[in-house]
Amino acid sequence: MYFIITRPSIDAQNQAAQLSFLKHNILFEPMLEIRQLDIQYHLAQINLEEFDGMIFTSSNGVRAVENLTRLHDKLAFVIGEKTAYLAQSCGFTQVVNTGSNASALCDYLISKKQLEKKRLIYFSGTYVTKDLKAELSNYNYQITQIMCYQSSPVKAFSEQFLAKLSVNFIGAISFYSQLTAESFIKLANESNLLENLKQIEAFALSKKIAESLSQVKWKIIHESKIADETSMVELIRQRYGKEEI
Repeated sequence: MYFIITRPSIDAQNQAAQLSFLKHNILFEPMLEIRQLDIQYHLAQINLEEFDGMIFTSSNGVRAVENLTRLHDKLAFVIGEKTAYLAQSCGFTQVVNTGSNASALCDYLISKKQLEKKRLIYFSGTYVTKDLKAELSNYNYQITQIMCYQSSPVKAFSEQFLAKLSVNFIGAISFYSQLTAESFIKLANESNLLENLKQIEAFALSKKIAESLSQVKWKIIHESKIADETSMVELIRQRYGKEEI
């Protein structure tokens, strides 16, 4: 039996390293393709000195601008330990981990009194689950959103994954985003394999992801109490530990 990681390649490898207790049962089946966008034109239109700092809601945003060294000394508000660690590793010198999700980031910024201009650059993907720009504008923030990467759902399952799913060799699947969950269900439906999901345990990073997964029948849906990497890994560890799946 196999544990499936549905994240894009780089993130999948990082997650697999934390799930070493599952040993050879891990298989990658990315549901999203990440493509970096050219943002030079957008950056040329702004004066960095007019901004207090930047927002990164994912590691993909950091990777998209890591080579822009002129940004490295700006204050960077990020979501999650993993994104904070990556930003520091890429050379950003003022990194603030605001919490585990977008709501926590908003709460942090709303309570922040020291920002002089309340102007921030938000490096986002083309697909977002929470409109930070609109929400923070209610608290006198001026957010300049620059879409620096695109997440596109894959168009089909791999032959390797299809072969294992069709004969019920999949024990569990982890989901880290709503877009991933929705893409997976769509492909399972198109492949006429929704019935096979009834034998599989799903692990969801958040309540919203769990709700997306609940559109179809699973053996069980496990929901992380906190939407961060550490809690998700612990949830999987509690379920399996050294047990083979």
